[in-house]
Amino acid sequence: MVRRNNRNAVTYKLNSNISSWDQIDNLLENINTRFARADKRTLAKQGIELTDERLKMENYWIESTKKVINMNIEDTTGNAEKTIIAKSVVSHIERNHQNVWNSSKTNLKSHEDIVYHEKVDVIFYKIDLHFYVIFVTSDPVLIDHLKELIGTENIVSINIENSLFSWIYWKYRENDKNIDDQYRVPFITAFTGILEGEAEDDTLLNGKSADVSNLGAVDFHIAVGERLQSVGIQLEKLNSETDSTMSQLFFKFDNLQSLAIDFKQSIMTDIKYTVSDSQGQSEEETDRIRYFSLLIYLNAYIIPKLRNLYAIDEQNFNNELYGFRVRLANKILDDLIKHGVGIENFDALQKQPNI
Repeated sequence: MVRRNNRNAVTYKLNSNISSWDQIDNLLENINTRFARADKRTLAKQGIELTDERLKMENYWIESTKKVINMNIEDTTGNAEKTIIAKSVVSHIERNHQNVWNSSKTNLKSHEDIVYHEKVDVIFYKIDLHFYVIFVTSDPVLIDHLKELIGTENIVSINIENSLFSWIYWKYRENDKNIDDQYRVPFITAFTGILEGEAEDDTLLNGKSADVSNLGAVDFHIAVGERLQSVGIQLEKLNSETDSTMSQLFFKFDNLQSLAIDFKQSIMTDIKYTVSDSQGQSEEETDRIRYFSLLIYLNAYIIPKLRNLYAIDEQNFNNELYGFRVRLANKILDDLIKHGVGIENFDALQKQPNI
């Protein structure tokens, strides 16, 4: 079952050497074997090998869980724009409890008492000539295991330009919440930023609100020239002919393309998709598959779309950014004055020759 807002996901690009679905299928045959750590001296004393079966852990892919998702996305006029093929599969990840010994430390516990397992959904998809993988977890230990199962040499981190998030906020504040005539952001509900300090003194800022523009922290952050690291937004894709909403998405994403989706509220009417098992037999839509379709839609279509729109508008944004920062700074000063901090108390202003 998919519960609202309780599942995060992170996306990685695969090495360009991986260029076919056959190679992906070969990766899904990988098995990683390792052994839980135990004190070597105690093992030797009890005559137990480091590779004792009770310490053995295996990570692998569950063949029977493979699904193929074929997705067709309409553009803002209702015509076919993009086709995306994705494959989902469940990984079996084994981990160990810290204490592997019985109470007297004369023998190992049973394998069942040492090792436990977790199931993690993984989605592979292809856009243009490149393959990507989505890990449906935010647990860094599980993510490391999944990277090793695929092959760390095959994993490439995605780095989204931080200016993208400040650009979205600028559009929200200065362009009547319109990204362009086809995409609109009715609300920005969360943000993360970093105020850079000396050495390890960077300050992490997090904010949540029905409308973050009511939070002075985000205005201050941009006014002093810092970049946002993430935003939580409601995004609407509009039909350019009827001005009706084709999709309404509630999600948060960051500069590493980690993603959290409000599954309950998000709506997509501009996609059609089919699901089949590994034998090609059609399957019915479930909440789990719908959640996968949202992940694919956002990662393979919406976020690249936002990045492309930003790239087109980047020079204009850079030209306007200083003026935007000044307006935000003035708003912060006005708010301070309204709340009883007199202008005579601003030391920096008193040092100016015209003050």
